[in-house]
Amino acid sequence: MTMAKKQEQQPEIVKTVKTTAEQYIQVAENLKILTEEDYTEATNILLRAKEAAKLAEEEKNKVLKPLKAALKAEQDRWKPLESLFTKINELVRPKMLGFVNEKERKARAEQEALAKKIEAGMIKKAETIERHVERIKDIVPDRTIHTGSGSSSIRKIKTMNIVNESQIPDEFWVIDMVKLREAVLKKDIAVPGTTVTYENSLAIF
Repeated sequence: MTMAKKQEQQPEIVKTVKTTAEQYIQVAENLKILTEEDYTEATNILLRAKEAAKLAEEEKNKVLKPLKAALKAEQDRWKPLESLFTKINELVRPKMLGFVNEKERKARAEQEALAKKIEAGMIKKAETIERHVERIKDIVPDRTIHTGSGSSSIRKIKTMNIVNESQIPDEFWVIDMVKLREAVLKKDIAVPGTTVTYENSLAIF
């Protein structure tokens, strides 16, 4: 469908508001505020634009509100069922990972014990060492398990743990701007490293 065809199918109110907005854009682009009268006219432009925007919002909501209500109702209808599948994953995944983690722990313990025996000279033959190594490998289950309906795979992923916050460089700390603004601007708390300035803000009502 061409753009011209889509525009033809737009409701009349959309065309009207669009035309009005385009006119305001042209006026705003050419606007120069040199006198009090110009300033008053600028206020009128914003007021008329605000009124047109409100009308557009109302018309838009006439269409969107029922759609949003229908969407919410459908999401609510499926949410209980989806939560069951989430629960299944929450129950099974930790058990699978726990099984693998325990197997890996046992394998590490066996490796350490084997290394000590080799160091102490208790095991010297290469074939004996190789046999122990293979046995230790067999302790850990395969990384990927295939079944008739799919497969599961264990992957090693990097994780980060903070062991000492005091050693983390300043560049990695993020200021809580919401909390800081509330303290300085609403509670009038003098926070070191901040200042309060006043800037003009325009309100249209």
